[in-house]
Amino acid sequence: MTAVPAPPPEPADRRPSAAAPPRPPRSHLSGTTAGLLQLFPAVILIGGVGRLYTGHTSLGVAQLVTGVVIGWGTIAAWLTTGYPGGFPTAVIALTVWVWYLVDALALIFGRPEDRDGRRLRP
Repeated sequence: MTAVPAPPPEPADRRPSAAAPPRPPRSHLSGTTAGLLQLFPAVILIGGVGRLYTGHTSLGVAQLVTGVVIGWGTIAAWLTTGYPGGFPTAVIALTVWVWYLVDALALIFGRPEDRDGRRLRP
């Protein structure tokens, strides 16, 4: 009876890797809820509510302050001085609103995470 030779060892790059690390559990927060909380107040230039909901306090406060100071400040200046500012005023307010809209869509359709790095539920 002849002995069957052992197959040659596989190269290191073709060996099956160790088990993948376990995925962290999903967050109890909802991405859809976060997106809607980001979107609806943004209609009146109050942004950041969705980010505050997910625990991203710095970004939420930055969006809230930006909307109040830049968005509402621009509108208030226009109403009090009577000088509409024309195109620059519209561009500033529109830019802030687009930031909120894109962030809301990212929360709804993207893969958002909470402050602990856990993926939000759909």
